[in-house]
Amino acid sequence: MKTYTIKYPILDDNKTNYLFEMCGLSKDTYKSDLLLLLFTEKGERYYMSDYGTNLLRYIFEPNDDVTRNDIVDDLKRTVSKYMPNITIDSVNINVTNEAESTLIDRGEVILDVKFTYNEETYSEQSEISIKF
Repeated sequence: MKTYTIKYPILDDNKTNYLFEMCGLSKDTYKSDLLLLLFTEKGERYYMSDYGTNLLRYIFEPNDDVTRNDIVDDLKRTVSKYMPNITIDSVNINVTNEAESTLIDRGEVILDVKFTYNEETYSEQSEISIKF
């Protein structure tokens, strides 16, 4: 059964003249749903105060193993609760400072999340990248 959902981030659909761009493939739907979950702050959604993550809380925390482990634990716990058909395979956190290369702007954080989604007998791997 084919389903359509609104693609996140929400953009105008200039190709088909619909109000929003839509996802028709499972892979795109899972990416959009996962991005929406990760960008939602806990307490932001009415009647589901635990929905979302605390990613923004970690922005000014030290760049150490403790903080990185807390981020990974928060992501895995939240995804397993609200998207049980997705398994987080790995989370890679890239941060640069002035002494490192300029591929990433100074003070920018890139979060790469690799995940596997399962639909009954079918599963596929995918990844998303988030910049802060």
